[in-house]
Amino acid sequence: MNITLSQRLSVAFRGLPAQAHLETFVVQAHPGSGYKSDLTACLWIEDARIEEALLSATVWPGPVSLVLVTPHTPNSAAYKTLLDYLTTKHASTNLSVHVLHVSSVAGGSSNAYLNMARFFARTSRVVLFPDSIPRSARSTHNAHWLDKLSVDTPHPVLLSNTTSKTFSPRLLAPVVLPRDHPVWCTERCYMFGSRLLDWEDCLWRLWLESAGEASSIAVPHLLNGFKNATLPLVSPFAVRLPHSFIRRHQTRCCVQIKIRLRWSAKYRSEACAFTLKRSQAFESLSKTEKRHMQWRKKFCREVS
Repeated sequence: MNITLSQRLSVAFRGLPAQAHLETFVVQAHPGSGYKSDLTACLWIEDARIEEALLSATVWPGPVSLVLVTPHTPNSAAYKTLLDYLTTKHASTNLSVHVLHVSSVAGGSSNAYLNMARFFARTSRVVLFPDSIPRSARSTHNAHWLDKLSVDTPHPVLLSNTTSKTFSPRLLAPVVLPRDHPVWCTERCYMFGSRLLDWEDCLWRLWLESAGEASSIAVPHLLNGFKNATLPLVSPFAVRLPHSFIRRHQTRCCVQIKIRLRWSAKYRSEACAFTLKRSQAFESLSKTEKRHMQWRKKFCREVS
């Protein structure tokens, strides 16, 4: 059956905006570049932050899979200028860039863009950065955290400020997992976009499906590099807003946050109900499956 690329995208990434157009490997990483890490850093960024994205690539010791989201059409002069800048300014041999053309950045799902970056990664393990790679990633303090990760770990590992198996994520903390892990980030589209809340829903679902196997390791120096204290919970444009804007529209922002949190709570409630019904559909469960079901019940009561 012959279907268009747009139709394929709508099937693979249901959270993408309508009429999205994808250009893969506009910039392609050099194979065999002697990477110090086999972890591909996956992230997405708006075209207005392209300089920040290029800097992020120079920080990471392994390959980088970047989805660049732009409202400019492929044949527009603005996109040609962006493409020229991208191909002439980037100096990293580890960077692969995939350009997604959308009518509006606010119309899609942050998690859908992140899933796309993960989909095109070429290593068996990835680390998902929900915002950007902090400059502190190249600090000597963090040189050892890669060694803490077992190559054969099949479960998600959150890079947090504590070492634990409980669900207590730091804001926008990245997660390491196999590229082909069966759980992908939730691609729900909300009226009010938020990287932070979308990402928390993603981590929550990873924890739920892992049934207690997911964990976190302490990488405090890495997390100190995130400037997430200034990131609003809800942004109509899914980007950082100046404090002056938030002060002027404080009431509106509070209403948006409340609505967004209610939607998130409803999603978690539905996900818990579906997961438990799925387990109960089997006539007999093994001891491991029963233990997993009990863990999920407890998790849903405590964290949903």
